[in-house]
Amino acid sequence: MRYIFYREHKYVLYAVTELERLIAKTDFTDNIAVTKISFELTDIQEMLHFHAQHEDKFHQLLRAKGSSVHVRIEAEHREHETIFAELHKKLAKLQTLEKHEERILLGRDFYLAYREFEAINLRHLNEEEFVLMPELQRLYTDDELKKIEAATYKIMTVAQMREMLDVLFPQMNRDDQQTFLQDIKQAAPEKFAELNKTLVN
Repeated sequence: MRYIFYREHKYVLYAVTELERLIAKTDFTDNIAVTKISFELTDIQEMLHFHAQHEDKFHQLLRAKGSSVHVRIEAEHREHETIFAELHKKLAKLQTLEKHEERILLGRDFYLAYREFEAINLRHLNEEEFVLMPELQRLYTDDELKKIEAATYKIMTVAQMREMLDVLFPQMNRDDQQTFLQDIKQAAPEKFAELNKTLVN
């Protein structure tokens, strides 16, 4: 088996879908409920922003070898920011409305717009795994790919590693989990020893 990136997509999909489920149940005539959605939407937006920054390292590898398969993906990252700006505008407008019927209609419009983003994001993630990952594997050895993640683990604290695993692991299978732990162990054995103590306890 070749070394792969993008395992954290399982968490990304989980988080995006959980917000869709919350929006689906939201009473848009209730300002407190709408404010909660606004905060959750900001959290998702920030998570995806930092995730895109992390993936920039993979795009640099492609650029270094003269590949351009990542160009559309980078453009889509920018488009996602525009989509979130529009979603926030819908929520802000909704909170200015007084008639329940208008709020319900705009709430449904917001829900459908978010669901459309969910579909766009799924296609985006699939392209990263179906197109970018094979290209990276074609251009680089497994050891070269591992060094990219290793560089991150070398600068992370044990507390940051534990927080990362606490977030990611519930959405991952055993193979994913073991790969993360093995990568950390190889990149930063002393930190792994400390991390392992917290996992056992």
